[in-house]
Amino acid sequence: MNTGIVVLFGDFCQELLYACLDCGIQRLGLHFNIEQNTMAEYCDFIVRNRKLIRFASNRGIKITHYLHAVSSLLPRTLFVEKPQWFRMDETGKRTPDLNLCSSSDDALMVIEKNAENLAKFLEQETHEYHFWTDDDFGKDVFCHCGECCEKDCFNQNRIIYRAVLRGLKKYDFSARLSYLDYGKSKTERLDKDMFLEYAPFLRRHDLPIESQDNIFFKNKSLCISKNYKNTWLVLEYFLSYDYASVCSGKQEERIRQDISFYKTLNPYALDTFVVFPNRLKNYDGIKKYAAWLRS
Repeated sequence: MNTGIVVLFGDFCQELLYACLDCGIQRLGLHFNIEQNTMAEYCDFIVRNRKLIRFASNRGIKITHYLHAVSSLLPRTLFVEKPQWFRMDETGKRTPDLNLCSSSDDALMVIEKNAENLAKFLEQETHEYHFWTDDDFGKDVFCHCGECCEKDCFNQNRIIYRAVLRGLKKYDFSARLSYLDYGKSKTERLDKDMFLEYAPFLRRHDLPIESQDNIFFKNKSLCISKNYKNTWLVLEYFLSYDYASVCSGKQEERIRQDISFYKTLNPYALDTFVVFPNRLKNYDGIKKYAAWLRS
């Protein structure tokens, strides 16, 4: 099983890369929080750090971009001219806050074109892309217009991801696109060249996934494993130091239990967010995580 980490781009540095090399981590995702940064800031960072990204690649660490991208692929400035392209909230009001109206073919065409342009700019070496819909933080951010209300959250998302994938394919014929699943919505069969990325964001992070408090997420994991065999991946939060559940003290045993559980389900990769890694000296958390995966 492959393993990787996902960091906020501000934590990406040469010291982090050396820590990954030391413990055998070869998948490194770059991410930004849409409440803290913009896509423009992220792209500026990429321009300034292409040399370091090449350094990583030359040493066998593949850099992938994990981005809640839709608000950037359909610029919010278009709302004044084209409000019908954007989602209708539960009150019947069009809003440019997040995502879009999944029934707007014109908006989806813009998404498609800009997904192609973003992939071209990022120059990612791997064919596995993570250009996600906007982060809903567990809330309802889907469209409630007359056409969209007939589609559930899963199918609205899938329509958006289809547009993103069409754009990616124009740049990279071998592109595969992640469908991000926080675990709450139903999951139907995905399209060809989409893969399921299970990120149980809403679970109790301080308790094992096999605990009663997390029974829903355990059962969802089992269902995904049955339906997708070894074609899905897990994105966990084991090293998110903004959570009380970070791997220190008694939480280390909890994380080892979760890793053992996921291994029995045979995803092709088990990744984890690493948020604010410099809060632990020498990247000890990353090294422990990598060792537990090998054990």
